[in-house]
Amino acid sequence: MTLAIGIDLGATKVAGALVNDHGVALSEARALTVAKSGVGPVVARIAEVVAQLLAQAPSLSNEPVTGVGIGTPGLVDGAAGIVRNAVNLGWMEVALAKEVANAIAATTGQSLPVWVENDANSQTVGEFIFGAGRGLESFAMVAIGTGLGGGIVANRRLIAGATYSAAELGHLSFDPDGGRLCACGLRGCVETVVSGPGLVKTVHELVAQSGLPSVPTSLQEDFQAEDVVAAARTGDPLALTALTETARWLGMALASYAKKRHEEK
Repeated sequence: MTLAIGIDLGATKVAGALVNDHGVALSEARALTVAKSGVGPVVARIAEVVAQLLAQAPSLSNEPVTGVGIGTPGLVDGAAGIVRNAVNLGWMEVALAKEVANAIAATTGQSLPVWVENDANSQTVGEFIFGAGRGLESFAMVAIGTGLGGGIVANRRLIAGATYSAAELGHLSFDPDGGRLCACGLRGCVETVVSGPGLVKTVHELVAQSGLPSVPTSLQEDFQAEDVVAAARTGDPLALTALTETARWLGMALASYAKKRHEEK
């Protein structure tokens, strides 16, 4: 049995896990991303999480850790280990694999290979090997979080595209003139609505349209997306309306996936 460390790099947190080759997480660690501080602090946080997991490994298994894989936002050239245009992190171009490998060596004294891939593509490969995609020739995966990501497997191959953006579902623009401004610089991108921050924004807009002085008592003034979901489960009409709008946009985005697949056939 071999071990590896997986890192999920997001706009708010760095989540890591020590995993075996059966896809079982033996231990976990996390840290805040501090993306606004720049690339260096984010790389340092990744190295800290890796160091925590490496320290735990000997008590969990006699096998060595063979490498580190990072799923990150952005357009990722996995072969070169370079992340480009990661708008939710504020990165234009970062040689992430090299920088993290150097930081791990400086922090732990260990030299480990580091691989980098788009976060949604990484999740898609995980589903293909261990999850809902097992045994399927072709499928699409959608990930909703701080942004909206997607991944495509066709004929048992991950489709990245010539510019590594084949599955960038979140940046389809459905309202380029009057839509919300996206972190990518465009307006009306799907992820401005279908995402955690997008759902919160929708609730605030509905409150403003209704003329209410504040959000309902079922939500606190500093509520997050998960609070909206919880309120919807109790039947809160405002939360349900916000989720319905989110679902409408997500449905349009998924229809574009389905239409493209139908045309390919």
